[in-house]
Amino acid sequence: MPYILLQALNLACERDERMLFKGLNLTVKAGEIWHIKGPNGAGKTSLLRLMIGDLYLDSGELDVKPGVQIGYFHQDHRTLDFTLTPEQQIQKMKPKMPYGDLRALLGQFQFTPSMVKNPLSKLSGGERARVAILKLLLEDNNLLLLDEPTNHLDADARGAVEESLKEYDGAIISVSHDRWFLNQVCDTIWELKGDGSLKVWPGNYSEYIRRSQVG
Repeated sequence: MPYILLQALNLACERDERMLFKGLNLTVKAGEIWHIKGPNGAGKTSLLRLMIGDLYLDSGELDVKPGVQIGYFHQDHRTLDFTLTPEQQIQKMKPKMPYGDLRALLGQFQFTPSMVKNPLSKLSGGERARVAILKLLLEDNNLLLLDEPTNHLDADARGAVEESLKEYDGAIISVSHDRWFLNQVCDTIWELKGDGSLKVWPGNYSEYIRRSQVG
């Protein structure tokens, strides 16, 4: 039976005199992969930020269970040290990992031998994103919050990231406009309507489109 990582009861959040959402009730269990969908300004990223304590609730209760470790993918890749190379960044967090295993991991994320020696500051946004996601997957997290994780990734890199996320045994909550990613990875859609309400749709993005058009 999957264990519960996070529960939300009657969440309400207002910003700039506008109610982003109210009365939200959610339960997140290990192994689940959720996607938050909604129009601009509906509160998608705000909901992620509430979960890490970066924003405060106006009312309700957000219960992150004991032992839950949250990893957050920021669009600006702020968790990386831009003075390090991809190789050094992974070595810093996994100093006992055999070098061959480290290089194999970076290779799975589409890094060539020359690329792993370049400082992160010299790499593209997509290349830094791949390092940031690999770093999250190597940390002791059991809940990942991903804010536009596939921005700037080409098809090969997206495929590598998607395969790694599908093998992750914790829970994942994402915000993304990448329909291919949503079809490959997500199994449930949270739809923030933009009027303060939320609706849960089981299935990936294609299933959501089919059901929402019918209903």
